[in-house]
Amino acid sequence: MTDTSGDSLRVDEMQRRFRRIEIPRPFAEYGHAHAVALEECPAEECGADVEVCRIDVPRTLGRAVPRRVRSYLAGRHCAARAISALLPDFPHRREALATGQHGSPVWPPAVVGSITHSTRLAAAVVAPMERWRGLGVDCERVMTAEVADEIVSRIIPELETIRRAGVPIHTMPWPLFVTAVFSAKESIYKCLSPITGTFFDFDAVQLEALDAGDGTLQLRLVQTLSAEVISGMLLHVRFCVDQEHVFTAVGLPAA
Repeated sequence: MTDTSGDSLRVDEMQRRFRRIEIPRPFAEYGHAHAVALEECPAEECGADVEVCRIDVPRTLGRAVPRRVRSYLAGRHCAARAISALLPDFPHRREALATGQHGSPVWPPAVVGSITHSTRLAAAVVAPMERWRGLGVDCERVMTAEVADEIVSRIIPELETIRRAGVPIHTMPWPLFVTAVFSAKESIYKCLSPITGTFFDFDAVQLEALDAGDGTLQLRLVQTLSAEVISGMLLHVRFCVDQEHVFTAVGLPAA
């Protein structure tokens, strides 16, 4: 019989370092989720997380500041905890969630998932592949009005079109609206890019409708990415907001 006491102690230590918080509603709607807050800590404590978590840090983060590495580790911790809820026998070991090309997680067989992290939060969502072909989740701090004005032409090049179409963008404060659409397109990228193996920019999906009260954004793909992900596909993104962040989630149903 394998002795897992060391793994259990390490999991307890990881939970102490990464304080669990309430799961954002859109994330919980798509599968098993886990979310944590990233508390402020000295750089030396951030560095100690690498030893505690025993997770391989990709070379792309080799020169990253400790706080950036800590955010990465927190995301992987969330993924491991979410998978454990889906697969109770999932082990808390280094090899349990490997890092693939470009630093992306290698999910267990028949599992699909997505990770997001900001300077203050990290979260992950996983689900059976028999339910979802792809998942994408994202968390963004609400940008300032100045930043929203600066980047909106790149993030929402279809802005004038949706204004003429009567999309009620005025039902949300301007910075919140731009942040929500930015986050929704990020979630869509996380959902579709692993399936298609394709990079695509913000103009590949266009906002068509929003319902601030219901917390939904409807976007349409205007670029064919693969034989199964084609131009014209509608994507329904769920979102919610707290005092600082916008959370978005989207899933591509299994055929």
